Amino acid sequence: MNSIRSSARSLAVSVALAGGFVGAQTPSPDAAVRRQFIERAIVARDAGDHRVALELFTQAAQIQMRPGLRMSIAQEQQALGLGRDACESATQCMTDVQADLASPESGRVTQGCAGLVASACVPFGRVRVVTATPVPTGLRVEVQGRPVDVASGTATVFVEPGDVLVRATVGAREAFAQDFSVERGLTASVSLDLTRAAEPVEVAPVVVAPVAVAPVATRVPVVTPHPLRAAAPVASSGGVTSRWWFWTGVGAVVLGGTLVGLAAGGLFDRLADPVGGTAYRVYAVTAQ
Repeated sequence: MNSIRSSARSLAVSVALAGGFVGAQTPSPDAAVRRQFIERAIVARDAGDHRVALELFTQAAQIQMRPGLRMSIAQEQQALGLGRDACESATQCMTDVQADLASPESGRVTQGCAGLVASACVPFGRVRVVTATPVPTGLRVEVQGRPVDVASGTATVFVEPGDVLVRATVGAREAFAQDFSVERGLTASVSLDLTRAAEPVEVAPVVVAPVAVAPVATRVPVVTPHPLRAAAPVASSGGVTSRWWFWTGVGAVVLGGTLVGLAAGGLFDRLADPVGGTAYRVYAVTAQ
């Protein structure tokens, strides 16, 4: 009898988490898969396997998130000792249910999420980040190293009490960085001032390894003389004395000088008798 009641209760919870029956409409394939995830998560939760239950509830939420489903996720996170995650899920659940008050499950979910906030959020402080809208393109906000979604212009995160670093960058430039003291159970509001002079964020240099380039061999043509063709000697010039006309001129000068000398000495002073009975006479060379 108890098992029947437990099964009926689990079925009712799964129907509520899935969003309830909608007339006689046939559920879409995604809705059917989502319901299977929820039913299996409830079985795992009832068996005390909270890790499997959290995984299955999360898979169902990826198809469609509902306030009741978020409450179940917060419950499993708290059961696993994930206090801050449970606190954030329960807080978001309270926001979601306010936008879905017409749902039949809104009363039960509101009560359940309020109880989770009261128990899971006690050890933590909160940081509320506010930025100007429209949000600058490329803005990234981190609180204690955790990314924070400020697309709507504001976001609240839970942190361990103590000094908390809030950092904002726009593209590759740091636009805001400041430490804030956060106390347990209290909220520290941080308004991002993105108008001050931004400082460049240190970026590690990129070292590019040199690329080895193989040397390109250049072929130089080598001309080898034919073995049977010896190089012709180069004729050297002998100057003026090697010319034929030089020695001809010298000979004429010497001959002329000799004849003049002989004439001056009287060697050509007489006429010889006609030669061979002819009328020609020639000078005879006589020795003195």
